[in-house]
Amino acid sequence: MSSTHDRLLELWRTAAEAGTPLPSEAALAAELGVSRPTVREELIRLESHGLLTRLPNSGTFPNRSALDMGLRLDQSYEFSEMLREAGFEPRMEVLASSWCELDAVRADRLGVRPGASAFSTTKRWSANGVPTMVATDFIPATRPDGSAAGTTPDPSLTVFELVRQLRGSTIEWEQTWIEAEVADAAEQELLSLPAQSSVLRITMAGISVLGAKLYLAEETHRQGIVPYGMIRTVPR
Repeated sequence: MSSTHDRLLELWRTAAEAGTPLPSEAALAAELGVSRPTVREELIRLESHGLLTRLPNSGTFPNRSALDMGLRLDQSYEFSEMLREAGFEPRMEVLASSWCELDAVRADRLGVRPGASAFSTTKRWSANGVPTMVATDFIPATRPDGSAAGTTPDPSLTVFELVRQLRGSTIEWEQTWIEAEVADAAEQELLSLPAQSSVLRITMAGISVLGAKLYLAEETHRQGIVPYGMIRTVPR
């Protein structure tokens, strides 16, 4: 995130905690040392995230309830950053990575033929030392021939970075499926859960600007550690 965005977010937090409107665009531009169009662009971004509303001739008002939101399901960026913004100390570890062939179900969700090659990673995140989420990502891509150095991507990269490296493209949207289920034996072990524990399963397909599905993420989230929530803007 840009320094302007970070500093504006700090000003938003100060205003939200005080229950006061944000300063005017001109005042914010002067304080941040940037142009008014830059400030306006950042305010639009915060408004789209549900953090504030701008009322003509009245002012810019912060969403005070967003201070206690925790981890937001309606936002998408690297999970470590999501945990950090929610007030947790994150840790990520790579459990496995390999080239594989997609089964029929995953191939269908990605819009490719069964058996197509994909690069797969499995990672585990902890929040304040407690295992919190396990994700297995599949990125359909042509498998490189041979074993020369550099042909296998660094599995510690984020899925967005791996997509750029393997597919030369970026993600614009995510299609998401959410289910609450009982953890299976593997999930119990990976997340240090007792038997019959419920988990939140989130499956996402990352979509390019041209509509290509460039990754499938299968996430299992432990419940009761990190609070999850959403903010939705109500149309006027």
